[in-house]
Amino acid sequence: MKRLMISAMVAGTLLASAAQAATATVGKIERVAAFHGAMPTGVTVTETGRIFINFPKWGDQVDYTVAEVRDGKTVAYPSAAFNQENADPAKGLISVQSVVADGRGRLWILDTAAPGFAAPGPGAQAGGG
Repeated sequence: MKRLMISAMVAGTLLASAAQAATATVGKIERVAAFHGAMPTGVTVTETGRIFINFPKWGDQVDYTVAEVRDGKTVAYPSAAFNQENADPAKGLISVQSVVADGRGRLWILDTAAPGFAAPGPGAQAGGG
């Protein structure tokens, strides 16, 4: 009986904490960029506050597949030239599906090398090999 009462007290405390958290204000929503056109599928923020976005080439007109947000505008990352469609994945980005900042100064980029949901082009490697 004592164990059941302690469990009920813990459950009640957790529910009260959850209800309080649901109504607590943790900050204001701030728009840092707006997108009109190509659909981004990923966003990540580095430990220093840099913001990266990716736009896979699934059908929309995409000028660059990875961008950094600077002053509310997207800028090709790491450069416009590296974002130009290239048949060789070793020479540039093709169709990036995801970007992740790992908190250790690295930006991980998942490039499927498959624009328009096509099969990956020559030179693309499955399994990161």
